[in-house]
Amino acid sequence: MSVLTPAAVLTPILAGKEDTPEGQDAITTEQLADIVMEGLADERFLIHTHPWVLEKFAVKARDYEQYIAMMRADQAAADAKAGVV
Repeated sequence: MSVLTPAAVLTPILAGKEDTPEGQDAITTEQLADIVMEGLADERFLIHTHPWVLEKFAVKARDYEQYIAMMRADQAAADAKAGVV
């Protein structure tokens, strides 16, 4: 059994958001397929598309308050970049 923890993948849901935090480091569906196939072949439990996914997961497991603060900071940075007040 494996769990896929994807971040941004270039699908219609991200159309027009390539230059936003949501589209940060987006990969193609072909890259996603390669990552999944490699993870399955290696019999990995967690298959992630971006290294920072595991970093955030580790923070979440270690200190949930720090994780929430980190997510709020990420959202504030995204809002600032988008000009949201």
